[in-house]
Amino acid sequence: MSQSDARKPRSDVVRRRREIVDGSAQAFKVAGYNAPVEVVLEYTGVGRGTLYRHFPTRNDLIFAVLDDQLQSFSAQTHAIETPEAFLDFITGMITESVISPSFFEAQAEVREKLDIRYVEAIGPIIEKACRRNWIPSDFTIDDFALVLVMAGAALRPLDLAARISGADRVVRVLSQGVLPREPIA
Repeated sequence: MSQSDARKPRSDVVRRRREIVDGSAQAFKVAGYNAPVEVVLEYTGVGRGTLYRHFPTRNDLIFAVLDDQLQSFSAQTHAIETPEAFLDFITGMITESVISPSFFEAQAEVREKLDIRYVEAIGPIIEKACRRNWIPSDFTIDDFALVLVMAGAALRPLDLAARISGADRVVRVLSQGVLPREPIA
C-alpha cells in the first residue's frame, strides 16, 4: 500500500461525512445555525458520537456546510454564459440566502475561515458579469454580499412561500431598477 493510499479516507467515512453535511444543511435551513444538536442528529440520522467524531465543534460543522455550498456555486461559474444564466444564478443565491441561514449569519470565526473561499467562488462570476456588461462595471462582490444580507434581513421573518416570492422580487428590482426606464415628463 502506497503512502497516499494510507491517507485516503475509507469510502464509508466519506459517505457518512457527506450524509452529515447534507442533513445538517437541511437542519440549519429549518432551525438556523443555533439548531439544537438533537435537531441536527434527527436530520443527519447519526448518533452524537458519530457527529462529534466528524465535526468536533458546531463551527466545524457550519464551516463544512457553507464550504459545500460555496463549492457548488463555484462549480457553476463555467456554465454561466448568458445574462439569463447569470440572472438565474443570482436568483438561486438570493433564494438560498432567504431560505437558509446565510454565510453572513455564521459566527465570525467561520466567516473569517470562509471569506477567501467566498471570494474565490463568487468573485469570478461577478467579474465575468461585469466584463460582459451584464451588470455595472463597478459592481463588486461586496455589493453582492450587501444584496444577500439585505434580502435575508428583509425576507427571512416571512413564511417560506413569501420568502421565495420575495427573492424573485428582489432579483426583479435589481435587474430592472427602481427608477422608470423612460424619463418622467
